[in-house]
Amino acid sequence: MYVIATLCIFCALVLQEPAYALNNVTVGGERAMIIGGEDAQPGQFPYQMFLRVTKDSGDNLCGGTLLTEKYILTAAHCLKDVINPSDITVTAAEYDFFTPEGNEQDRTVIKMTSHELYNGDSKLGYDIAVLQVSPAFDLNNLVTTAKLSTSDPDPGVSCTILGWGTTHEV
Repeated sequence: MYVIATLCIFCALVLQEPAYALNNVTVGGERAMIIGGEDAQPGQFPYQMFLRVTKDSGDNLCGGTLLTEKYILTAAHCLKDVINPSDITVTAAEYDFFTPEGNEQDRTVIKMTSHELYNGDSKLGYDIAVLQVSPAFDLNNLVTTAKLSTSDPDPGVSCTILGWGTTHEV
């Protein structure tokens, strides 16, 4: 299970898309989409975080994975052109970002660190970053940290890709 979780986290970071088209909202990096997914159930992936990056050009939506109560793993391209970490809001227990369900926890980023070899081109690798939030998230049945593997996955292991994508072609 730990192997699958690690692979899922990686896939989720690389292949995320917003669930709906929003005015003046973009997803960092490629516009490739995964089509034919399934809606997750509320609380099914309690380590999946929702990131809203506020910029002059509009909001950028991304996802991330809760590593600890204060640290989130995400893609470095999500932080492109962000100067002030406080322009990033991380939301835990998010299900439908258009409709508040009442269980969400919003946190402000106080520190962001991209991989030192990331050069702005997600095709060249190192597209990974860590965010620190304050205050810490309150862990519960809807907000938990991901269980990371201590070994590499076996070839051919299936994974689930997480994100706010579409279940049909738009």
